[in-house]
Amino acid sequence: MKLVTWNVQLAEVRLPQVVDWLDAAPTGRDLPAETKLEDGKFPAVEIETAGYHAVYSGQKDYNGVAILARARPRGPSWAIPGFADEQKPRARLRRSAACAIVCLYVPNGQSVGSASTSTS
Repeated sequence: MKLVTWNVQLAEVRLPQVVDWLDAAPTGRDLPAETKLEDGKFPAVEIETAGYHAVYSGQKDYNGVAILARARPRGPSWAIPGFADEQKPRARLRRSAACAIVCLYVPNGQSVGSASTSTS
């Protein structure tokens, strides 16, 4: 199985490049991250016209992930079990009989060693 990810910042201006990307090297499973689009503005129709199904979650101006797949996704999940996150959920899951695919965008923005990056 081949997976491809791209930190795309998928505004409408980038949609032609995304469709070209899907056409140029179709893997059947592509995972754009940092889409920066609210769900209502995600170009689902255009992605479907390109031959892909999409599950996605995003917020205006930041965050956002998607899983684009030739096969219709089954069992999408919009959150990480047991993890409370004030941001729009950043994970997407596609379940099949053989595997689960997770697309997770995790910005940090903190200094190494800060309370939010400490592992202790």
